[in-house]
Amino acid sequence: GCKLSVTHIIHGSILTHGTRPRVEWLNYTLPAWYVIVAGRKAVGIPAFAVLSVGLALIPLVTSITTFTLVSIAMAVGNGLSTGMLMTLGTDLSPKGSQTGNFMGAWHLIGDFGALVGPVVLGLVSTLSSLDHAVVLCAVVGILGGLWYTRYTKETLVRHVSA
Repeated sequence: GCKLSVTHIIHGSILTHGTRPRVEWLNYTLPAWYVIVAGRKAVGIPAFAVLSVGLALIPLVTSITTFTLVSIAMAVGNGLSTGMLMTLGTDLSPKGSQTGNFMGAWHLIGDFGALVGPVVLGLVSTLSSLDHAVVLCAVVGILGGLWYTRYTKETLVRHVSA
């Protein structure tokens, strides 16, 4: 083959955009099954923890190897959480004619968080540093995981066979 001259940034980008989505994709089926078998909290709590720890590790990245490992860890956390919000929303929604209204409001709250998160990240990185912004995101994730652990009831209904 030919000899390629690839910078660390391009190499890291190739690894991240090539590896991370595949790790997330591999995580779609298993968490969906595990949510049904073990419950919502059994998947949600590890998802918060793994993604938050991955975020907290970003400032410690010093090489392509550590960058790839942190990216994969974050992909695992993100993959675990795939569909968790909508599953939980569906479980908590009132049955009947108000289901659509509830799910619309549920989606709006989630979309608001997706809109505000990057703005806050940008503001903190502008006022301080990107490292501080990422650590703040990790702290918010850990606090969210603690809140989820403490205040969210398990919504999986187990049917007992006679």
